[in-house]
Amino acid sequence: MTGAMAKANLPPRPFGAVEIAGMHPRPLAARLRPFACRSWGLARVVAITALFLPGCGGDPLADATRPPASPTPPRQAALARPVPTATRPPPTPTPSRADIEADYPPPGTGALLAPRKGGKGLGELTVSNGTASDAIVKLSRDGEATAVVFVHAADETTVKGIAPGTYDIQFSLGIGYNPGTRRFVRNDGFQEFDEPTTYAEVRDARGTSYSVLRVTLNPVVGGNARTEAIAEDAFAAGW
Repeated sequence: MTGAMAKANLPPRPFGAVEIAGMHPRPLAARLRPFACRSWGLARVVAITALFLPGCGGDPLADATRPPASPTPPRQAALARPVPTATRPPPTPTPSRADIEADYPPPGTGALLAPRKGGKGLGELTVSNGTASDAIVKLSRDGEATAVVFVHAADETTVKGIAPGTYDIQFSLGIGYNPGTRRFVRNDGFQEFDEPTTYAEVRDARGTSYSVLRVTLNPVVGGNARTEAIAEDAFAAGW
């Protein structure tokens, strides 16, 4: 044989067989069958594993037939319980002026509420009450009340016969004069003029000159007298 390998005359081989030196030939179908079984077994294991994985060890049929869980309702915020409040009695209505004066009728303007003291003179004092309340006006000298008069609201009166001397003028405003207490049922306080008032009498050939004064209990434009609050005891002293 030159330049090529001579082919030996070999007997015919069955189709699908592989011949390896030193080994007996094995049909291809025989070799593939176990492989096919192993492949199916692997697929079955994988399929079963995939079937059991979602249940994590539970029963897949029981999980499939179990009804879905009811949703948990949202929790409602607890309502604040109202705090009980103390029951207060209704306010007492304020009596009207007519109601008060029906029980305590006021005296007339200019009425003397106490006897006159301190002698007689020629001096005069006009009191103008421009407030909405009645007034008790007291003229006193050396701590003694010489004249105490009543003046209605929006009215005026004149006290005559005042003897010479230095006087303090005090007054109280209110509604419903009570003669038993010498006070108003509804009292608006007690006031006194800051500066004392001096009364004088001068006689000459032409006659006698005397003091005539006028005071207002309400503020007025151009007024030159001031008042200050005083205690009830100070107003009650001397009468």
